[in-house]
Amino acid sequence: MKTIFCAVYDKATAAYMRPFTMQSIGQATRSFQDECQNENSPIAQHPEDYSLFQIGSFTDHDKLEPMEPKLIARAHEVLALQDKNA
Repeated sequence: MKTIFCAVYDKATAAYMRPFTMQSIGQATRSFQDECQNENSPIAQHPEDYSLFQIGSFTDHDKLEPMEPKLIARAHEVLALQDKNA
């Protein structure tokens, strides 16, 4: 099974938050969307500062494969799309 590594980038601090793993880009996106809607989350409080990136992958038979960070979603765009669809 392939697992992807993701991390949220905080533009205000110019740093990535702690990486996490998911089974797919869709699962990572949904988790990020949930965090964008959580009123207690810094991501929801400052959505213009946060973006979700894929930073690598891992398979059961391979080693960790880092990659150039690939943008998946920006928090402010996620919230704007949700407002539009509401």
